[in-house]
Amino acid sequence: NLVQYWHVRVSANLELNSWKHPSVARSTLTVIYFQMLAQQGVLVLNLRCSLGPPQQPSFTQPTRYGQSRLGKKSSGVSFFVWQSYPGVAFKRRSRASKVLAFAGAAVAGYAGTKLVIAEKPRVMEMIASALGGMKKKAEGYFEGNGLLIVAASGHLINFQSAPWNSPLPIFPSPFKLEIIEQGTASQRISIIKKLASRAKVLVNACDAGREGELIFRRIVQFLGLEGMPSERLWLQSMTSAAIRKAMQTCRPGKELDNLAAAAIQRAQADWLVGINGSRALVGDSWLPRGYSVGRVMTPTLCMVTEREKEINNFKPKPYLKVHAKFCTGELTKPDLRYEGCHSTFPEECQEADKVTDWRKLAKIWEPGLEGCILEDTRKEWSERPPPLVNLSELQRGCHKQFNMTPQQTLDSAQELYLSKLITYPRTDSRHLPADYKSHCRELLSEASSSDDALGKLLKQAAAGVAGAGSAVFNTAKVGDHFAIIPTELGIRETLESKSQARNAQVLRFIVRQFIGIFLPPAKYITSTRVTELEGHRFRTSHKELVELGYLEVHGQKLPASRASSETLGKGSKVFLAEKLHISEEETRPPLRFTQASLLTEMETCSQKVKNSDVKESLQGGLGTSATRANTIEKLLAQRYLEPADGQKKANGFLKPTDHAMKIIEQLQSVMNLSELTSPELTGHWETCLRHIENGDMNELSRFEHGVRNIVERIVKQSASVPKPHGWALPQANKLGAYKSITESTSRKASPTWKYAKYTSRKATPGRKNAKYTSTKATPARKHTKSTSTKATPARKTSKKSSISPVLAMLKDEGVSTKTTPARKKSPTVSRKVAQQNNDDTSTKVTKVTPAKKKSVVSNKLAKPSNEDVMQADKTTVGRTKDKGASGESTTRLVWTFKKKPERAPAI
Repeated sequence: NLVQYWHVRVSANLELNSWKHPSVARSTLTVIYFQMLAQQGVLVLNLRCSLGPPQQPSFTQPTRYGQSRLGKKSSGVSFFVWQSYPGVAFKRRSRASKVLAFAGAAVAGYAGTKLVIAEKPRVMEMIASALGGMKKKAEGYFEGNGLLIVAASGHLINFQSAPWNSPLPIFPSPFKLEIIEQGTASQRISIIKKLASRAKVLVNACDAGREGELIFRRIVQFLGLEGMPSERLWLQSMTSAAIRKAMQTCRPGKELDNLAAAAIQRAQADWLVGINGSRALVGDSWLPRGYSVGRVMTPTLCMVTEREKEINNFKPKPYLKVHAKFCTGELTKPDLRYEGCHSTFPEECQEADKVTDWRKLAKIWEPGLEGCILEDTRKEWSERPPPLVNLSELQRGCHKQFNMTPQQTLDSAQELYLSKLITYPRTDSRHLPADYKSHCRELLSEASSSDDALGKLLKQAAAGVAGAGSAVFNTAKVGDHFAIIPTELGIRETLESKSQARNAQVLRFIVRQFIGIFLPPAKYITSTRVTELEGHRFRTSHKELVELGYLEVHGQKLPASRASSETLGKGSKVFLAEKLHISEEETRPPLRFTQASLLTEMETCSQKVKNSDVKESLQGGLGTSATRANTIEKLLAQRYLEPADGQKKANGFLKPTDHAMKIIEQLQSVMNLSELTSPELTGHWETCLRHIENGDMNELSRFEHGVRNIVERIVKQSASVPKPHGWALPQANKLGAYKSITESTSRKASPTWKYAKYTSRKATPGRKNAKYTSTKATPARKHTKSTSTKATPARKTSKKSSISPVLAMLKDEGVSTKTTPARKKSPTVSRKVAQQNNDDTSTKVTKVTPAKKKSVVSNKLAKPSNEDVMQADKTTVGRTKDKGASGESTTRLVWTFKKKPERAPAI
């Protein structure tokens, strides 16, 4: 048919190649070469293909169009076509249109055969941009060139939670999955499911690591796509060239099965320890309901409790600091003076200090006492720029400079990332891939268009990119993600904006770190001088900045005046210029943790581990950069930690609550579950998981057995160990008192604690026996009392107590009374008094029959009885009208008493 329709001669042999992949083994590839006759006018069309077994060919867009005229040399068309493409109906049209129709039909028949699942929308966009020819659809995915590219947006699937009354220990077999009830997870899963029905191959483009593999495998398992062939797109560099190269060298999905097994085992172990440990301790009354324990959370809490014990057990030791001023010549020349210090600090104490009475010497030594120089040195040294920032370093830096909490910094960084101002923030790495040199040079060169001081600084940084070595560009030290750097848009935004908003401060910090890494080092001169006086040594140290280097981008300036560069030779004579000054000091306990210092402690917890294997496995620390801030937030929300200063701000020092101290002590000493409070559990797990990643399946069974033993011990110990005498859970009114951390609208304001209100503002009918109802209302909890302006049916009262003291008093005076709901105002009651009644939440008010005659106002107010005052919760003053003997209506002031509400029993 081809020869008949197009009058061409096939000058190439037909090659049939079968692939090794089982799902496409029956498919064949036909390689056709068309040699067009010179007499035929055709359109020259080149279709290029990147073909490498065992993957299917992916078409790219036509790269060259041209028209061959009659009488010119012959033109050719070369392309690869699936033999199994959908049927193509050719009609008798011009030769050029037939060639285009055939090529378009071949590409259309191949479209949708690969579904690329990225972890984040930003990565999806970068992949589509690098490949080219992709069109974004209304549902948010890209399509073109035989590819469908969609984003998962992080974790979409999680383990299904077991019912609260499930018997312990809980060991699901198999583990059931469910969609996370947050954001658009359900919508994204439906899109992936629909696109998977059109695809023949799945491509995992999630992060290049254990967590990315887990996200992809959970989606595949949840949607039942285990039977589809899969490939792995391993991306550590996000340049366009690196993405295209990675697409051409995708690895078969089966090569990553061991990595996936390690990821699944780690997720299952965390779930088992967390749910069994939390429910066992809560069910056996060791913890209040709503509290939890975990592999990362509990050791982090233990760090804070251990520090608190050190502070409580610390005994200060006194010591002295002796300050002496010396001069090298005449006492009247102050420019030749300097100060030395001698300390009796226990670690710096000399033998002579143990018997020296410094207060006595301070009285004896007079100015002019001769001493000599034992040492006088000057040393010049350089300070290199700090490495690029990861999330932990960004959180520490922003806490130090802007007093932000780690969660605030993470939230701002996430917003900057979604605005395409920085790269992905949840990273542990502080290096860039080796192929990012040209990218960094372009970023800095495009931003250095101005000739001002900042423009010159940017040009200097751009020139310094070439000299940056493995301290910056090191692919081996790049994990799932590389260091946080700004984009071109982010640098431009920083240069143009002077905003002091939180996001702008975080962005400015990242940009300065990025520019500074390519600038020269800062230079200092340190001088050290040791002066001996009557056998006692006084030390003088001085550090001076002489060249700014990278510090210039941080806004630092050289000191206005420089210290004297004169050095005194060894043995030079000096003289005491003034009387000694003695200050009494004492050793101080270690500081409590702030959120920033607790992040550092979690990251460097391996330094306190003695086991070498476990220490190596713990190099990454407890948790990850993306989860550590959330761990601290959980400890604060569950009232394990609280602000040490008693305030409601979470950006200062933290201390454990009393119950946190008790539960850690019980876990360690009484229940014999110290592994649950130690970071070494994470180290042991990481060692096992690395063996699993390397293919040691025996280690997998040992790991599962070890996790089962830990879970069973937790459940058994929590049920069998008797509680100490006087053990009590925190009071119910304290649970959830600090519900969440909310940010103040003020830029300088720190986060404040928001009290969790038990009552809702939306109203439903109150209980029949409730005195008070809520202002808009959901039903209030049993132990709460809410107020409302909307009346609910009042509690039935006995006949003996059916009338209040105020009504009785009014009735005795002959005043007409009537009970109405509190929200209805009496015509004779002032607005202020009615508002007081509503605020008082009274269900009864006094309504006096309006007088028809002119009233006389009396401002005399009788003193209420002591009995009425004692029984009343609040007293208010209102006006009432009555008729006198003459028939005239008079108005007088009366006391209104509100009974104290009966309090519900504490839970």
